[in-house]
Amino acid sequence: MKNSFVVEQSIKNVCAEIDNLKEKLKLLGIDPRDYYKMIDSLTVVRLHLDSMR
Repeated sequence: MKNSFVVEQSIKNVCAEIDNLKEKLKLLGIDPRDYYKMIDSLTVVRLHLDSMR
């Protein structure tokens, strides 16, 4: 089943925000272990959203 245009755009916007958040996390200079845990979690969410397209 194809998603509506609004759903497709919403998924695209959330994925873009996740990518922006990943970039901002790099700049915070937090502990690398915490950084990679957060990046892993965001990547899982992004992959799930991509699979919904």
